[in-house]
Amino acid sequence: KIVRILKKENPDIIHLHNIHGYYLNYKVLFKYLKNDYKGKLFWTLHDCLSFTGHCAYFDNVNCEKWKKICNNCPNKKKYPTSILIDRSYKNYIEKEKLFTGLNNLTIITPSNWLNNLVKESFLKDYNVITINNGIDLDIFKATYDESIYQKYKIPKDARILLGVASIWEERKGLNDFVELSKKLRENYVIVLVGLNQKQIEKLKEYKNIIKIKRTENQLELVKLYTIAYAFLNPTYEDNYPTVNLEAIACSTPVITYDTGGCKEQIDQNTGTISKKGELINAIYNINSINFNNFNMLKKMNKEIQNKEIINLYKR
Repeated sequence: KIVRILKKENPDIIHLHNIHGYYLNYKVLFKYLKNDYKGKLFWTLHDCLSFTGHCAYFDNVNCEKWKKICNNCPNKKKYPTSILIDRSYKNYIEKEKLFTGLNNLTIITPSNWLNNLVKESFLKDYNVITINNGIDLDIFKATYDESIYQKYKIPKDARILLGVASIWEERKGLNDFVELSKKLRENYVIVLVGLNQKQIEKLKEYKNIIKIKRTENQLELVKLYTIAYAFLNPTYEDNYPTVNLEAIACSTPVITYDTGGCKEQIDQNTGTISKKGELINAIYNINSINFNNFNMLKKMNKEIQNKEIINLYKR
């Protein structure tokens, strides 16, 4: 259907983002792009799936097969899940054939980390440009509202450690929050946003974790960011997570792992990079940071990113 529309409209520019997730047949799309489309093509990568035989990320299994050819995937039970069949070799060959050889393609990555990986993959012959993710600074800014304490029964005198995810899964560090809750001093409380009902039930015994379901209300998120003592993002696999930017914009220091492009988002005035699995010392020392988000705010404004992309189109 989308190819029929593209043939009819014949646009000057096609800009791809995620083309995986079981909602689009990328084989049909790329056959059209390679054989029939004459305009300019841009592709923003949000993970590594475009150049692997299976994985969106491979950090946790320390796999580098994608640099040559994927096979016997150690990560096949991770997204996109394949319980029985290992199709990583066939997928890799198929993607390499489909995704290479386009004369009009420019690849955009949100982080230098992903940019460097692309240059080691079969996509290395393309022009690869880094344009960071941005956020709306008219929404994400320090906004104190005392009612947020009452709404979620958050103790006012506690030091709040906030975690936010659209989907909490192993790679996002949910288990690290559980372990952390067992070690924290009494004056600290963890607030987790984005949990599903099953996870809330599982975490019921942990009294120093306040459990909140996913919210689409950005203004409510802003209020939670603002009252937090620190924002924790113990992510094990990631690209350029906007939650770190949102916290910094709300004047909250960030503690995160050296994962993907995370360290590109943090400077000495906005947070700290912790070793994976070791959050306690970073939490107890975060107040030594002289917080100042002035330099980061200049980089994270989504209007800057929008202008960069439009200028790229014009060139």
